[in-house]
Amino acid sequence: MFYLAKAAVAHMKSGSAIINTASVNADTPNPILLAYATTKGAIQNFTGGLAQMLAEKGIRVNAVAPGPIWTPLIPSTMPLDTVKNFGKQVPMKRAGQPAELATAYAGRSTVELYVGCNACCNRWETFHLIARATRRKFGVT
Repeated sequence: MFYLAKAAVAHMKSGSAIINTASVNADTPNPILLAYATTKGAIQNFTGGLAQMLAEKGIRVNAVAPGPIWTPLIPSTMPLDTVKNFGKQVPMKRAGQPAELATAYAGRSTVELYVGCNACCNRWETFHLIARATRRKFGVT
């Protein structure tokens, strides 16, 4: 990730954005997914540090931290009982679909948002509050 960002920044102009993918496991790690949670925590920390480093160049760096999202890895890497219950612990009682994250990624790419922030996508109210507070800060309705 470090080398990818380093190579990309060489070609980026002011106003560009880097959007990383973290996970809610970065903040509330699942002990069964310790290696995964650890890498996602590192991505979140990398995002915050890189955001500070690139701010004076006008390059925004943010992250999206989804909750459970249904991908082909779920049924191929988990026992059937786990697959049947995957995502039932979140308010909507189901895993999200990858397409449902599009607005979170699009939002992270706009100049309306804070730099170095993390969009938590397992609780819509959290994401909505972050977006609303950010729009208010910049006078966007």
